[in-house]
Amino acid sequence: MRFKGIFSFAATCSIITGTYATANLCSAESKKLLLGDVDGNSQVNSVDASAVPADYAAVSGGKTSKFTNKQKIAADANKDSKIDSVDASRILAYYAYLSTGGKLSFEEYLDSMSTPTEVDYSFENIAHDSEVFAHYSRELSIELYLNNYVNKAAGNTSVLIPVTENESKLLLALLNYGQINESVLQNILGSYSAEELKQYKYLLYNIVQMKKDYGANLDFTKYTLNKKVGEYINSLSEAADNGKIPGIIKDFVKNKSIPSEVADNPAVYIALASYDRSYGTNEMFTLNDANEYIVDEKIEELIEIVRGKKASQ
Repeated sequence: MRFKGIFSFAATCSIITGTYATANLCSAESKKLLLGDVDGNSQVNSVDASAVPADYAAVSGGKTSKFTNKQKIAADANKDSKIDSVDASRILAYYAYLSTGGKLSFEEYLDSMSTPTEVDYSFENIAHDSEVFAHYSRELSIELYLNNYVNKAAGNTSVLIPVTENESKLLLALLNYGQINESVLQNILGSYSAEELKQYKYLLYNIVQMKKDYGANLDFTKYTLNKKVGEYINSLSEAADNGKIPGIIKDFVKNKSIPSEVADNPAVYIALASYDRSYGTNEMFTLNDANEYIVDEKIEELIEIVRGKKASQ
């Protein structure tokens, strides 16, 4: 597939200056340069979506970029003469757009993102607007993806945990359980099988391991309508950094105590189980415990809502 939005250079040479070292790109090398097409195969694909955050992560870790000057220009999505997380995020978002059937060129896609719209993308609108919900699930997926790469630059050689938008949609629904309109849940999750919905819950369980392996952090208050839920999961991260997870888990297992404002949220219990596995007390509170305690029940309720068999709360 070929895309529009190709930079055309003069038949002789073009001088490119800016944050990059001054580059003399001559006609044989630079007749056509497709924005986002880092590997030069005339399309923006998974290779490009992986290469840009990987190179950005390496540079962030003090290493030298492996990109040629031509590749740097292609990777500079916002054309500010530097390759950073903004470019990586935009290329990842565009690849996700293509993967779901999008037809716009990269430049057209970027223009559409900056075009005034009647949609209010305030986070609280995820509760009743499917487009806004999908937008934040993409943001969540991209943030996790970039976190993997940025922390990989520190030298960790563990296998990266894959993050799909499908997983992030369910995670966003679980983090905001009981607060999303029934029609939004049906629209966003309606194409998934019950088994897929049951499996996607493992993303949150793995995020905590990602924190341990890569040092990656996610501010959950960015993705929760009830900020108490986000704050509680964030507090577990801080407790892990300070060696306090064993005490929290032991207290929970002994007293089954949890703040009342988050007690009905299944994501909290998945997080507790994962922190116990990664930082805690030899799995005193396992994922199976979390499933039996609340998670499976809430997933089943969510499946009924998505299938139109139960009114949302």
